[in-house]
Amino acid sequence: MQQRECSECGALSAATEARFCPACGTPFHGPPAGAQARVAPAVAADRPWLAGQITAAAGALLVAVGTLMPWAQAGLLSANGIQKAELDAYILIAFGVVATFSIVLDIARGRRTRPLSLAIAGIITGGISTHDYISLKRQLDALNAESPFLVSVGPGIYLCIGASIAILVGAALIAGAPGKR
Repeated sequence: MQQRECSECGALSAATEARFCPACGTPFHGPPAGAQARVAPAVAADRPWLAGQITAAAGALLVAVGTLMPWAQAGLLSANGIQKAELDAYILIAFGVVATFSIVLDIARGRRTRPLSLAIAGIITGGISTHDYISLKRQLDALNAESPFLVSVGPGIYLCIGASIAILVGAALIAGAPGKR
């Protein structure tokens, strides 16, 4: 039978589940002497696809954030994705928010997110972002040829493209992870 010894008064307690010394009331810290500490199983061993889910969720969230950041800049002036691409920006935000919410729910429930749905979201957001970048770059090049002010592509569109790649990487990590499909 295991006993706990109080670090304050030295009294022994036969109740191994006791949290306080019965003699002086000092809290017990750690497991009883000689007891084996219980170790929770590693999450990665339990859910090998978790890294892919986190990568894809971060990418999806960053797609939405990138849409709200500057896509075009001229000095102190800037225009975000909504101002420059309107409908495309709303589509990117919707995909980003819905995918993030879906992945977080799957993580909370301990379920594997379907990699095909993430791959589709990554391809769509990447395609829209890349199309908008090419279109924006052409517009800015034409504007810079006629204007004394230099207008450049802002960081938001680059973030959307990179975040779309992160969604695809997350989908690949999930698809390649061992375990129940």
